[in-house]
Amino acid sequence: MNKQHIVRRAGPRDLSAVAQLVAAFRDALGRERPTRSEIARRLERLQADPAVTLGVATEGAVVLGYALQRRHFSLWAEGGAAVLEDLFVAESARGRGLGRRLVEHAIGEARSAGCEALSLDTNENNAASTAIYAALGFTCERARWDGGRQIRYDLRLAEERAVGLGIHWGPWMVKW
Repeated sequence: MNKQHIVRRAGPRDLSAVAQLVAAFRDALGRERPTRSEIARRLERLQADPAVTLGVATEGAVVLGYALQRRHFSLWAEGGAAVLEDLFVAESARGRGLGRRLVEHAIGEARSAGCEALSLDTNENNAASTAIYAALGFTCERARWDGGRQIRYDLRLAEERAVGLGIHWGPWMVKW
């Protein structure tokens, strides 16, 4: 029997399941931090932030994926812009279109909030992700730059907070 998949905004009851997915994402990246308790605290804080939307893909009561989006005012987007900071689908649920549906949900949330651009970062070797983004109309403007390839720098401002924030704003953003 094929169960129905639903993509929606996450509620407080979803945070525990999302925390498990964030931990799986962290593990896939080969990182040790954030710890599970740090993930739980940060998700609660993010859930309370009106500039953040946390979307989930579910099958029944099971959360299979999530997308975390942050909105901000931007000089480059002539107003509101959004950053899709995280997109992750459980390995066992991949290939069912959930990643695409989560991105579509994020696009809808950004448009509803009045955003004029949505950016994200992904690994250029992640064929599944790049195919989704291209199919949804995202473009990568970096390939057209004459001044060289854009690279990311991270600055650790405090040892206890030594994690990449994944926030990249500027004219090199992937846009729709």
